Amino acid sequence: MPNCRQCGARLSKFDEDICPVCGLKHPFDDAVSADTVEFTQTIGTLEGEIPSFKSRKVAAKLAFFASFLGLDLYYLHFYIAFAINVIYLILIGVLLPTLLTIFFGTYYVFFITLGVSMIGHIAYGVYLLVAKDYKDGRGEFLR
Repeated sequence: MPNCRQCGARLSKFDEDICPVCGLKHPFDDAVSADTVEFTQTIGTLEGEIPSFKSRKVAAKLAFFASFLGLDLYYLHFYIAFAINVIYLILIGVLLPTLLTIFFGTYYVFFITLGVSMIGHIAYGVYLLVAKDYKDGRGEFLR
């Protein structure tokens, strides 16, 4: 059943000429038929931006192959964790090898630290594939 366009009262199909509540002539004149008025009023519109669902497979591939850059964290909208990962990359990737080379003449500790970091990110990628109810940084479930 359609609604009156002025007062919003529920109308039957027999009230096409005048609204029995407010007296408006042709209360659903702007619609094609009474059925389309009812259908379009029940659907509603999307507010804000359209949600975009993130894929768990893409996030896991980023964690496996680009984990040292933190692209998996950026893809899942964990921006603070991404920023921490970039700072960590600068410290471990630039400063630590430089200091180890200057003081000890070797930088094998750098490879050990980088390897532990990579293992952590790969474990995170496996968790992304296994977890059923994982949410991204915006609180939306991964598909």
